[in-house]
Amino acid sequence: MWTDEVSEQFSNWDAVDDRERLKSMSVLRDLRISLKFGYAFGVVCLLCLLLSALTFSTFRGIPIKNRDVSGKSLPAIVRLAALNRGVRDIRREDQNLVLCRGVECIETHKSRRLKAIEHYKSDLKKVEKYITAPVQRDLLAKINSRSSQLQEIRNTSQALRDAGRVSEAGDLLMQNSTFVVFDATKNGILDLFQANVEIATKDAEEAISDSERAAWVNLGVSLFIVMLCGLVGVGA
Repeated sequence: MWTDEVSEQFSNWDAVDDRERLKSMSVLRDLRISLKFGYAFGVVCLLCLLLSALTFSTFRGIPIKNRDVSGKSLPAIVRLAALNRGVRDIRREDQNLVLCRGVECIETHKSRRLKAIEHYKSDLKKVEKYITAPVQRDLLAKINSRSSQLQEIRNTSQALRDAGRVSEAGDLLMQNSTFVVFDATKNGILDLFQANVEIATKDAEEAISDSERAAWVNLGVSLFIVMLCGLVGVGA
């Protein structure tokens, strides 16, 4: 009789121990799951913050580069093309004035010469607004210097022509030193044109590269987050 009571008592104790053990295991299991979700959530939040910072930085830089191309480099290229055409137009009208003999011819080419000079100066001022890089400013300074020399030669030739010394005016325009200054001006414009093309190309390529890199990074981080969430769900 008493042995049955002892056995029953031990059985009750075993049952209590089993319940306590199961309760402890449940608490530990729940704790591990909570920690697992907590770490996973923290990693996901951190990745999202880093991804948003990278995306903001990258896509903020792309419009800046595009604005430099569309707002500076391309307008400068258009104006430089007009500048190159303008310096040749002025040169041609200077020579036409020397060849003219009639009053009507002289007045016509004088008017064309003045318009060509005005357009050249206007285009040169517009180019200055788009020039920012040091190498561009150096090239522009050389163009301004050569343009001033050409202007002096033109003024001297015009003065000789007005004084009736047509032959001397023509000789001045055809001197080797005049061709040297003219070629230097034209080549300076072409050099600045090429510099703007290179800068525009570089900015466009950097914008494309940044966009592609940002797309791949976004894809990689998104896939990693999906895999992390899947692993946490399986482990739970």
